[in-house]
Amino acid sequence: MEAQGIPTVTLTRADFVGVMKNAVAGLGLVPDAAMVTFPIELFLPGSDIAPVEKRKGEFYDGLTRWTSELAGGATGARPLLSVEGETCT
Repeated sequence: MEAQGIPTVTLTRADFVGVMKNAVAGLGLVPDAAMVTFPIELFLPGSDIAPVEKRKGEFYDGLTRWTSELAGGATGARPLLSVEGETCT
């Protein structure tokens, strides 16, 4: 969805941030994404998910205000690879 310009926010475990960034980079996007992290206990069966509701403002901000710290330019996109050189004939 992000690749189509639709903002998203990922709810993830705090210890999965690196995995999440690798997954985003694997899609060809800048390895930075709007995330709201929680401790592992929230993801266990029968856990109380009230902390998610208490932090709903972070989700709203991620959808409406978040910008990548890694992206550059007016569009927010920067090339992952740039090659410069002389013209060969």
